[in-house]
Amino acid sequence: MDCKLTRRDLLAGLSLAVCAASPLAAADRGGVPLYSNDSQSIYRVRMTVGVKGNAKVPKTNLSVDATRQLPVTADSVIDYEERLFRDSHGLAQAAQRYYYEATTKGQVQTNDVKSGLRSEARHAVLHVDQTRSVVYASQTQFTVDELELLKVPVNSLAIDRLLPNKKVEVDGSWAVEEDVLATLFDMDAVQKSDVNATLASFDDATAKIQLLGSISASVDGVPTSIQLRGKLTYDRKQQTVTWLALAVHEDRELGKAKPGFDVAAQIRVIRQPLAKPNAIDSSASIDLATKPSEDKLLIDIRSPQGGFSVFCDRNWHLINANDRFAQLRMIDNDRVISQCDVRTMPELKAGHQLTLEAFQDDIQRTLGDRFGEFLEAEEKVTSGELRLLRVVAQGSVEKIPVQWIYLHLSNDDGRRSAAIFTLADEQMEQFGGGDHQFAEGFRFIAIDKSAADPAKQVADAKSVGKPSVK
Repeated sequence: MDCKLTRRDLLAGLSLAVCAASPLAAADRGGVPLYSNDSQSIYRVRMTVGVKGNAKVPKTNLSVDATRQLPVTADSVIDYEERLFRDSHGLAQAAQRYYYEATTKGQVQTNDVKSGLRSEARHAVLHVDQTRSVVYASQTQFTVDELELLKVPVNSLAIDRLLPNKKVEVDGSWAVEEDVLATLFDMDAVQKSDVNATLASFDDATAKIQLLGSISASVDGVPTSIQLRGKLTYDRKQQTVTWLALAVHEDRELGKAKPGFDVAAQIRVIRQPLAKPNAIDSSASIDLATKPSEDKLLIDIRSPQGGFSVFCDRNWHLINANDRFAQLRMIDNDRVISQCDVRTMPELKAGHQLTLEAFQDDIQRTLGDRFGEFLEAEEKVTSGELRLLRVVAQGSVEKIPVQWIYLHLSNDDGRRSAAIFTLADEQMEQFGGGDHQFAEGFRFIAIDKSAADPAKQVADAKSVGKPSVK
C-alpha cells in the first residue's frame, strides 16, 4: 500500500502522518484527526437566525421588578466576508469584515420591526477581548439598530475552537470548555456548563459532530440559561468547520437596559474558506495589542421624533422617546450610573439666544427645595457648532446628595434642546464627564413628524431577534 506523508498545521505545532490512499483505515487505527487550520484566514460566512418566543419588558419605565410578556418572532440574515487575525497561540482575536447583507424583520406583539445596514457601515472591524466581542464600522459610527443587528448569535471567530485538536474515534466525546462557549456565544462568563461534543460519523471528506448540553451564564451582568442541541460539519481536507446548526432555548432575565426573553432559536452558519479576499482590504492590518480607540466605539443614538442625534458612549441606552422627550440611561454591567432626559424646547426667533443667567434662574426655580448651590456655569461653542450653556447644580433628594448637569444646546436657526443628567455624588467618578462627550456629539437632525410613537420598551424588544446564543 503506497502512503504519502502530508504536512498538517496543528494547533499544538505537531504534524501527523496519514495514509492518503486509505484515509478510513488510518482513521480506524487511532481515530479521526480533528485539528483546526491556523493558516486559513479568509472566509465567507452566511448566518441565518429564526426566533420565536416572548420578550420580557417592565410594566413601567421606572421598575424592572414587575414584567409583562410580549410575543416575538424574528428572522435575520447576516452575510459577510472576514479576514482573521490570530494571536501567538493561533486563536483568531480580530477580523476585518465586509457585510454583503444584514437584515432583520419580524414582529413584537402586533408591531412590525425591520432593520438593515447602511452602505457606509458595511466595512467593519471586530475585536475579541477575553470572551466578549466588539464591532465597529471603519468609515462611520453604527446606529443603535445597526449595532443590535450585528450582535450575531454566534461569533464565527470562535467556531473552530469547538474542535478538540486531537484524534477522536466514532462516538468519542469531549467537553467543550467554558471559555470557548463564552467566546462563541459572546457572554461575559459561563458559571456552569455540561455541553459535550461527539464525533457521530466520518467519511473521506468530512466528519460529523454533534453538540448537546446546557449553559448557565451572564451577559452584561444579567443571568441567562441556555439549552442547546447542534450539529457541525468538519472539512477534513481544509481542516475547518464549514457548517454549524444549532437549536437553542434561552431564558434571560430582564436587565436595566435591555429586555429579557424566553425564546427558541434556530441558527445556521455556512463558512466557506477563500483563497483571497474579494471585498475587504488585504493591505490593512490590525494590532492585536491595541484596543479600539474611543471614537471608533461611539454609537449614534437617534430620535427622529425629537429631531436629534448624539454620538456617545455605548453604555448609553435610549429607554423611551417621543416627539418632545427622550430618556437615556448610562448603564454599566446592569448598574445604572446616570439618567439623561432630553427635551425638545420651543424654537426661538432666528438670532435670539437664551442667556446663561436666565438658564440658571430657570434651573433654580425648577429644582425648588432640592436646590443647594451651583458648582459650575459656562457657555461655549461645541465641535458641532452649537451654542452650549452648561450648568452643574448640587442638592439633595430625600437627604441623598445629588448632582444635576444641565445642558442647553441651540443653533442660529432657533432650534434648541435641553439635556438634564441626574446622578448621585458617588457616581461622578464612573460617570467620567460623560456630559462633555454627549454635548460634543449632539446634532440637530430633521424632525420626522410621520414617525410612529410606540412605547420604546416595546420597540427595544426587537433585540431578542438575536438572543445571546443568542
